[in-house]
Amino acid sequence: MLFYSKNSKAISLDEIRIELIQLISNQLSQTRNQNELLLWINETNSYVSCHWYDSEKGITDDSDNYSVVEFDELQDLELEDIDGFYEKILNALKTFSSDTFKNQNIDNASIYESDEIDEPTKIIEIEKGSLKIIESTKEDWKNNLIKEIENNEILTEEFKKKKLILWLIRTIIAVILYIIFWKYEWVRWSLLIYIPLNLFSLLSIFFWRNLIGKKLSKIKNK
Repeated sequence: MLFYSKNSKAISLDEIRIELIQLISNQLSQTRNQNELLLWINETNSYVSCHWYDSEKGITDDSDNYSVVEFDELQDLELEDIDGFYEKILNALKTFSSDTFKNQNIDNASIYESDEIDEPTKIIEIEKGSLKIIESTKEDWKNNLIKEIENNEILTEEFKKKKLILWLIRTIIAVILYIIFWKYEWVRWSLLIYIPLNLFSLLSIFFWRNLIGKKLSKIKNK
């Protein structure tokens, strides 16, 4: 049987922090010799579970001796929201004050966090009742991804010029062929297909590149 289970409507940073404090408090209140906890942040199903953990052996208690909070309102985050579920939980954890668990009579404890991909990383240390946030050494994958996209060939001026020159060459060749074979009716009818396709090709050279650039700027400014 679970120590603690709740379906939460929390959305804001403050609301999420309160739920996480209650989650951890319920786990710490259980009688146990261990002083390490693991917060399993499941982005797929938008829940955070709190388990007993042994960092030396890298073992998590997989029994029912854990606590969990399901964040129902965070199930469907919009694609434009730069902070996904994992980031929202991590940001809330980082706002814990030094006296968060002062009333729980905890001398020493360590709290680790992990998502569905990364190895557990220590984020909180409690020493003599005082809480300290540990800065994560994980790579900032979002910044790395943005840099990788920015350096992609498709966003360079050289790529744009290359595509534009190829479009001009194809268009000139097509015009010459249309002039030569204009006497054929099926050739004239084919313009109904060729013109939209040709204009779409030209539009893609400018529009999609600019759209990606604007999206990247919007993400970086958040």
